[in-house]
Amino acid sequence: MRDMFIFTGTRLIFIRSLTGKKIEIQSVPYKSIACFSIKTTAHTNLDDELKIWLLGEASPIKKSFNKSVNIYEIQAALAEAVVAAEK
Repeated sequence: MRDMFIFTGTRLIFIRSLTGKKIEIQSVPYKSIACFSIKTTAHTNLDDELKIWLLGEASPIKKSFNKSVNIYEIQAALAEAVVAAEK
């Protein structure tokens, strides 16, 4: 199983593959996201990266995406969800 993000109406769910038989599932309300950033490699074949910092955490959660995924759409959806959670 590969690592994945699941966007729901109220939270972001991270699923990480730890070993062949173990996975970690982390459920984070959008209001707990302090900030996030994307790093894109323009038109090369390298992976784009999303970093999400949670309130009270020093290190971000990182996820790489290949070029088949539009990282700008992910950024827009995440921004919309975080702003909506602040209201």
